[in-house]
Amino acid sequence: MSGWIKLHRQIQDNTLWLSDEPFDCRSAWIDLIMMANHESREIFMNNNFITIERGQLHRSQLKLAERWHWSRERVNNYLKNLKKAGMIDFTASTNGTTRGTTITIVNYDKYQVDHSADLTTNPTTDRQQTIQQADNKPDINKNIKNVKEGKEGKKDIYSSSISQIFDYLNQKTGKKYTGRSDAQRKQIIARLKEGYTVEEFKQVIDNKCREWKHDEKMQMYLRPETLFSTKFETYLNDTETERQRARREEAEIHERQQKDLEETISYCDIETLFG
Repeated sequence: MSGWIKLHRQIQDNTLWLSDEPFDCRSAWIDLIMMANHESREIFMNNNFITIERGQLHRSQLKLAERWHWSRERVNNYLKNLKKAGMIDFTASTNGTTRGTTITIVNYDKYQVDHSADLTTNPTTDRQQTIQQADNKPDINKNIKNVKEGKEGKKDIYSSSISQIFDYLNQKTGKKYTGRSDAQRKQIIARLKEGYTVEEFKQVIDNKCREWKHDEKMQMYLRPETLFSTKFETYLNDTETERQRARREEAEIHERQQKDLEETISYCDIETLFG
């Protein structure tokens, strides 16, 4: 069997793809290909910029284990087997408190051909485009309508992801963002176009809620304009220090005690009224 197919990265946001069912070896391999960068970019880790090239991804084996519903040992063995088969190369790295594995998809371009190159080298695609252009020429109004519908369709491909992101943000912060703000949507779409997934947006929300939610001065920054700005990658790679963890746990205990006290007072008031 020869030839190839294309898979849109948005398939990774589908509930069927990220269900509670464990991945098998085949779907995990496809997942690695889709998570790999389609172009090189830098990530910021512990005051250092690290370049992740096209065809590479940087993930911890723990995150892969959580994503695939595997044990860490199975992830490690799976990556070793892929490397032995010549399908990937990977190096585990430790940078201060940040740990991760840089995975390189061998012969990445065989799986993800550049779209612009594909159009110029695929005779079938060229022939289909020529026929489509010829069909559209007689009717100018129809052509204009198709352009408008094309723009709307392009916008719609992000709607599901944006909705999931705002639902999760509201759930974690207790706020009521609607997701209708053009400025907020543009920020999210910009990050999605850079290759970030909905799961990575959720990770940023989790990271900053953990750090800011119990801080009166920082609570106000748990908003889309701050979380999804150009500092997104920095927030994604933030890790919790022991001191921050202790402060967070202390704040959570205090919050639970305060809630228990309020419930006790409310119960006593009812006893007074109806006792």
